[in-house]
Amino acid sequence: WGRGEYSVVALKVRNTGSGKVVTDPRALTGRFVAATFQHRWLGPAGQPEDTTTLYLVMQGRPEAAFIAEPAVATSATTGKGGKR
Repeated sequence: WGRGEYSVVALKVRNTGSGKVVTDPRALTGRFVAATFQHRWLGPAGQPEDTTTLYLVMQGRPEAAFIAEPAVATSATTGKGGKR
């Protein structure tokens, strides 16, 4: 959704672990004007309470609000005794 220079994104969030998860929008990183979870906590995976919705309000386009994960460097060899 959007209005003027602001956009709102709704994201489905699901707990895949076996324990309860407390949701805290202050722990999110990104360029958001506001953020809130529909529920304060998530139940263990497989329970009806394991899913909530996260609402994010941002200025501008949504893709500009998310901070990219750093790239992970991997090394590969060409074979036994080969060069990289």
